Amino acid sequence: MPRFVTHSSTRPHLRDDIGELEAIAERNWTNASVLFEIFGELGYRNQRKRKRKLKDKIYARLIQIAGEYFRWPTTAAPGGNRRLSGMLWPREGLLAYLGYHVGERGLPTLERRAILDSVYLESLPTVNNPIYMADWGLPRSSLRLQKIAESLAAFCRNRKRSDRRFTSAAVADWEADLAYLKEKYYDGVYSFPWPRT
Repeated sequence: MPRFVTHSSTRPHLRDDIGELEAIAERNWTNASVLFEIFGELGYRNQRKRKRKLKDKIYARLIQIAGEYFRWPTTAAPGGNRRLSGMLWPREGLLAYLGYHVGERGLPTLERRAILDSVYLESLPTVNNPIYMADWGLPRSSLRLQKIAESLAAFCRNRKRSDRRFTSAAVADWEADLAYLKEKYYDGVYSFPWPRT
């Protein structure tokens, strides 16, 4: 019977004991790829109580993460009549309230991104009303990241629809900030095919 050699490239956690696996899982609780590697490794191990408990915990987390996936928004703005819909917009949205402004009179890149990082990572003040704030979700959640991304993408699409001949500094800032958020918080955590624009 042939012997199979298992390489560390297919089992990156081969040499980690259960305590190390628990610590790695805790440090990477939002990273589905790492959690899946640990879950796979635990399948090779004897099913003692501690290992079973970690495997069950990781399985539940992977199911939760799968439910959090969302498609990254596009800034493509095809068609349209160059008018915004009749939706009721708040007088001042959360991002503007916190000082996020783009374009020629907006903030420098590092200041804008510091605000975006803070919005994603920290608790938020109540702006407008509790119903408006419910859409922003919890800090570090997929709902929070999705709301930020969808907001920036919507601002960008609306500007593009308002005048197709006009490419503004604001559009460039929104698109650059979306790329920043995608690379920093989305890629590697919500890893599924990226939509084309």
